Parts: sequence; C-alpha cells; structure tokens
Amino acid sequence: MFQNPKRAQKELAAVGAALGEPARARVEAHAAAAADPDALVAAFERALPALQAAGRDAASLADQLAPLLEASELAARTLGSRPGLLRWLLGSRTLRAPWPAAAFQRQARAAARAARSRGHDALLRALRRFKYRELLRITYRDVVLRAPAAEIGRELASLAQALISAATDAAYASFTERYGEAEEEPGFCVLGLGKLGGEDLNFSSDVDLIYLYREGGLTRGGREAAIPAVQLYTRIAESITRALSTVTAEGACYRVDLNLRPQGRGGAIVLSLAQTVAYYETHGRTWERSALLKARAVAGDPTLGDELLASLQPFLWRRSLDLSAVEALREMKAQIDLRGKASPGDVKLGPGGIREVEFFTSALQLLHGGKNPLLRERHTARGLRRLEQAGHLSATDADALEGRTSSSAGWRTTSRSTPSSRPSSSRRSPRSGGGWRGRWGSRSGRSWTASCSGSGAWSPGPSPSCWARPRARRCRTSRSWRWRWTWTRR
Repeated sequence: MFQNPKRAQKELAAVGAALGEPARARVEAHAAAAADPDALVAAFERALPALQAAGRDAASLADQLAPLLEASELAARTLGSRPGLLRWLLGSRTLRAPWPAAAFQRQARAAARAARSRGHDALLRALRRFKYRELLRITYRDVVLRAPAAEIGRELASLAQALISAATDAAYASFTERYGEAEEEPGFCVLGLGKLGGEDLNFSSDVDLIYLYREGGLTRGGREAAIPAVQLYTRIAESITRALSTVTAEGACYRVDLNLRPQGRGGAIVLSLAQTVAYYETHGRTWERSALLKARAVAGDPTLGDELLASLQPFLWRRSLDLSAVEALREMKAQIDLRGKASPGDVKLGPGGIREVEFFTSALQLLHGGKNPLLRERHTARGLRRLEQAGHLSATDADALEGRTSSSAGWRTTSRSTPSSRPSSSRRSPRSGGGWRGRWGSRSGRSWTASCSGSGAWSPGPSPSCWARPRARRCRTSRSWRWRWTWTRR
C-alpha cells in the first residue's frame, strides 16, 4: 500500500502515541482507500498538534478530517503551524452557509487596522494569517461539507477582494498621511479582471488588477513636500502589489498579474481616468475588450471604476457584427494555442480546458452583446446560460461547456485538491473528451464557425437549415478538444 512503508509506519506510530490506537486504525483505513496513502498519513502526522488541541474524540475526528487532509496539503501545513485553528474551525458558525462579501471586508479591514500601528511587517503577517484561516474554512466547506461549487468560487473571490481592499486602504492611508491628497479631484480605484472580476476564483488563481486614479496635479496637506499626484498613486499601487505578492514566512496572499493594464508590461502601473479612456478608444484591441468583459471595481473608490466602465461601453459593445473582431478572435485563439504548450489532460490550458471555454463564451458575448444587453455577464457559467436563453447555444451544449469550467461539478475533485496543495495554477484532469462547435454571425450576410475535433480534420460548417438560428453543437465522436475556425458565407 505504501511507497515508503518504513516512514509511513513511523508516522502511524506517532499518530497512535498521540491520539490512541482507535485513531491510528482509522487513519490507516483512510490511507488504504486514498489515492496517495503516504501523503495522507504524513498529513495526519503533521496536523497532530491541532488534533490533540481540538478536544474531541480522536477517532471520529480522523474520519471527519481525512477528506480535507487528502485533498489539501496546505490544510495540513496550516493546522500544523496554527494548532488552534482546528478548534476554531469546528466551532465556527459560518461553516454551513457562505460568508457574505461584507463580512470578509469587515474582518480583513479590522485585522489590517490592528496590525498597521505595529509596522509594515505586522500588516503583511495579519493579511496572510487572515487569508489562510479563511482558506482553511472554505476548503473544509468544499471538501467535507460539499458546498455548492458556485458558492466556493464566490467566497474565494470575496476573500481576495477583502484582502485587496484592506491592502489598498492601508497603502492609501500611509501615503496620503505623508504627501496629502491630490489637490484636484482625488480618487483611486483597483479594478479586478479575470476570475476575480467574474467572482469565480479558484484556490490557486492569481489576481488580475488594473490601477486607476482620477486626476493629476500636485498633492497637498501631507507631512512632507507636495509631489505630483501620479507619483502618489504610483507608490500606492506599488505598495498594494508588494503587500499582496511578497512571500513571507506565512506565504503570499496572491500572485498579482498587471499585464492586462493598458500597454501591458511596457505601460505605467497606474493611469488617470482620462488617459485610460483615451488609450482604449485609440489603441484598444479585441483581446482587451475580452479582458474588460469581467472588469469591476474591487477596492478604492467604486464610483471611479464605474465611471471608467461606463465610458468604455461603446468600445466594449458594438451594435453591429464587427468582422475585424472576428478575425482578431481567430488570431487570439491561435496565439493561445501557440503559447499554451499544454498537455491534453491539463484542465486549465489543455484542449477543451477552462481557458478555451472562457474564450468561447467571451467571443460570443463580444459578437452579440452589443445588441443584447442580457449577454453582458461577467461570470462564465451564467454567461453560458444567457447565451442559451438568447438562442446561441443549445441546453445540451451549455451543460457540456459549463461542466468544463473550473467551478462546475464536473471538476470538483481536481479543483479542490490541486489548487489547495500547490502554488501552480496548472491543473490536470483524469480524462478529457467531447467536442463542440459554435457559430457566430447573424441571419443575414456572413457567419463564422468554431469547432473542435480529436482527429485534427476540419469539421463541417452548419447546414443551411441552421443558419437562421446560430447555435453551437457538440461533436460526440471526438476524443479530445481542438479548435477549428472556418468561414461560412450565406
């Protein structure tokens, strides 16, 4: 059963000595049924201080925690380093229902305020301790209580937003005390994109952010000499990024990805509202429209973020079918395939994985959302359902595609185990299969088709009888998912 029997027996003996023979027998029985018996026994041995401090029957506690410790190495590490958390977890009144976003915000801000007076290192420690405490609770809800996957994704996004907001408040207060506020209209906002913006975060997701301020000018009212407002907001943005991504003894909060900002890595870390609007109106590309579909204010001044998104509505949503966007989407998908280099079993990047489903959904939203506001939905699974309601997807295909997203029931085991255990955002699935085809266009003029098949052959376009009602079809014979893009003309 064990790859390393000598070490496993030593760890089981330690469990028996600390918790008693009945608990040791239960741990060994769970290990016999586990995918990785050695890892589960090691996890129990690591979590022994927490199990001893829990004050509950050890054998029943072993039964209760076996799924959690098998799914998440991080849970075992957290309990090993903070033994009191298990008693807190089991006594929590928030396990049976999702925690509201406002509650995350209150708790994170309170932790940050209490720590800020003790210095920057204390602030970083407080943010991380809050994150991993709540991550343990959410993982327990997911793995042991089998909470609905949509709730888990929403709670993970709310946790991330609370931490970003707390870091933003701390950085903003620190730098405005030193330099004062901008003399012209002050205002700073953090926009969340990707899975954070769509409120469907994974356990291992990074956070995609854009920093934004309202006006330029100089600062006034601080202890130190006035500086240009852009310098003030640049320092605030850099401080937020470091507060979230710096690796300390407690780990990091999140990997922060700023590459979706205007001009990407070559652009300024923060831009004014006017500069941002001018950039998108002048230089905005189709992939940036796709990224902004999920954008929302997650920290700072939410009215500033709302103003930006309202100003960008004409850029995002075109009233007529944009054939140049169709071509750009084809190029985007080709670049994703080229850069991906993922194996077929990779749930996120592989053929038919999460990224392809998200791309497929946003592509349909971009092409049809200008005329149909119902399709302007940040959440991928809800977006698929709205596409179904609008007639662009059949119910069968919407079900199949939703099953490929990270927060769907079809990927619960992979989603709850891999991200909690390793820092990598790559995921693998035990199997892959199926295929589908989506058609973009209108009842008149041109349309185009995206299809996938395992054979590598070009899938046929839709029959003329289908052209009056664009929809997507699943290719049941294919063994893996591959995109194929073709043009059809009426």
